[in-house]
Order: sequence, then C-alpha cells, then structure tokens
Amino acid sequence: MKKHLLTPILLLINLMAFSQEKTFYEANAEKRTVGSFQSIRVGDGIDVYLMQGEEEGVVVSATEVAQRDKMRTVVENGELRIFVSTGGFNWKGRRFKAYVSIKTLNRLRANGGSDIIVQGELKLDKLQLVLSGGSDFTGQVAINDLTVEQSGGSDVHIKGSVVNLRVNASGGSDFKGGDLVAEYAIIDTSGGSDATLTVNKEMAAEASGGSDVNYKGNPVIKYKSASGGGSVTKRG
Repeated sequence: MKKHLLTPILLLINLMAFSQEKTFYEANAEKRTVGSFQSIRVGDGIDVYLMQGEEEGVVVSATEVAQRDKMRTVVENGELRIFVSTGGFNWKGRRFKAYVSIKTLNRLRANGGSDIIVQGELKLDKLQLVLSGGSDFTGQVAINDLTVEQSGGSDVHIKGSVVNLRVNASGGSDFKGGDLVAEYAIIDTSGGSDATLTVNKEMAAEASGGSDVNYKGNPVIKYKSASGGGSVTKRG
C-alpha cells in the first residue's frame, strides 16, 4: 500500500492581540486569495478560527484535499462567504476549517452548525453577531456596540467588555456571558432561551416561554418583564 504523507503548511499571522506571532500547523491547508471584507458569513458546519491583525487573510483546510477543494471563499459586496459546494459530494460528518485574519469587522453570521472561535481578543467599535441553526460563538471581546441575534439552538460563550449590548435569543439558544461585563444592556429571551451576564449601569430585560435572564451587578432596571414561565433574576 502506498503511504500518503501529509505535509503541514505553516501559517504565520501577526495578531494585534498578541505580543508575538501566532503559528498554525494544519494538514492539507490552502491559502486563498480574496478581496477586502468587513463582514463574514459562514455555513455548512465549517469551523472558523477568527483572528484580528494588521492584514486580512483566509486559509482553509479539511481532512482530505478533495474535501478542501469543495470549500468556497468568495467576497461579495464586502462580505466574505465561506461555504461548501456540494455538487453531489457527501460532506456530512466531514470536518472543515477556515482560519480568517481580519483588520476590522462589522457583521458576523453563522448557520448550519458552524462554530466561530476567536483566537485572542476582538477589539471592535460595532459588531452584529447573527447565529442560527445550532451555530456557536466562543471568544473574548472588547466592543463598544454589540448586537447579538440567536435562534435555533445557537449558543454564545463570551467574555470581556461591551459598552452597549443588545441580545435577542430564541428557540432554545443560550447567551453565556458569565465573564462578560456590559455597561448598558437590552436582553430579550424567548422559547426556552437563557442569558447570563453582568451589567453595570442600565438594563432592560424580557423573558418569556420558559426563558431566563440571570444578571450580576447593580444596574438601574429600566424595564423588566417575565411571562410564560420566564424569569429575570439578579444573582450574586
């Protein structure tokens, strides 16, 4: 039997969040040439490892080269789309990865079971995060204005700091911000969704349909509503 050797590609990405270079070794990796982008949309169960640096860049990988070659990276109207072109190819159960370096970002969308993992910290002025279909976001942030829209069992695991935070979680989605501190927050949970966070100054919260909002801190409560088995509760 012929022995197949996988030659790892060395990817060096300078990150603003680190004092040194971040190095990745990934088998079957391929660097993609794309245009400038300020928004990202990912689907088809692709895992995105997101890094902030001084340059934009995209590297994709999969278990096999044939799988990797089905991955598409296209920039349209300033949005980077990362998806799998099936064309009769059965990609179910496969593992796809994309390493994306950004300078800045204003919108991030994920669906179809895709996971977004932040390497380091995202320092942004404004970001809209939209998750659906069992997609997850994990990372540390320092953002002035963050809007989060979750549906279909999508989870957010987030820490860091936000000045103005808006969260709308539905359909069994969870916003897990136990290590996140917001100055101002507007939280709306429904359909068995939960939110946990710390708020310093002002908060408005609504929970319905078996959903919970749990918060720490001593914010001024501008509005609070709990219905249909929902609850808004101060913890600690």
